[in-house]
Amino acid sequence: MLFFVMMNTGWGRARAGSEWETVMRDVARLLPIWYVIRLLQDPWLGFGWNVITSLIVGGITIVATAITVKFFLNGTDLIS
Repeated sequence: MLFFVMMNTGWGRARAGSEWETVMRDVARLLPIWYVIRLLQDPWLGFGWNVITSLIVGGITIVATAITVKFFLNGTDLIS
């Protein structure tokens, strides 16, 4: 369920991100998918490689990997 909410908010399927109200743009920037989409769109649209977005996506990946290893490496789960 959360994937579809993040995809619609992060990508803006209803309207382009530049047409959003400022509050909606701020909410979209809190979601990790927004940065991934920017990372893929910028070179495609001819804006070049976005280094800052690459570092943000890399940071999100490292944090998500660390959380996964911490909770699931030893066979433990989030409940115990």
